[in-house]
Amino acid sequence: MPSGPGEVYVDCTAAGVPPVPTTPIFAPGRIALRYVTVGQATWSAAIVGTVEASGADDATKNRLTKPVPMSGEAAKMLEVVHAGLLSEVARARDAELLSWNQSCRLNPGHGAAERMADDPELIAAFSAMVTAIGPALRKLSGRSEVAAAPA
Repeated sequence: MPSGPGEVYVDCTAAGVPPVPTTPIFAPGRIALRYVTVGQATWSAAIVGTVEASGADDATKNRLTKPVPMSGEAAKMLEVVHAGLLSEVARARDAELLSWNQSCRLNPGHGAAERMADDPELIAAFSAMVTAIGPALRKLSGRSEVAAAPA
């Protein structure tokens, strides 16, 4: 590709995250590091570590940390979003994990609650997002490519 002085081309077509199986993260004597959030490796690792430190049984830990299937394929994006939302909803229902999540500096939404008090647009945006999660999950669950994906 020809270029001139001061021009830079960045090729973003390479696979950044290799596909991994969506096997349960916690098993006796083993923790498999996987994405449990969409596109946030450090936050995912922090969540997995926090859930491990909770002392819960493996079934509970796996319920709170459903792997997000990162394939690198655009056609699988609905499956990725569906898994990410299901995991987020499960964690939001756990009071201790929700409290930790809201204070975790690796959470991209960290500090949003404090900023909402002074920002009506942020309040409206978060309200719209929360209101849309249930309908979005129902709609995603009905799509054949998401329904056929491994849980």
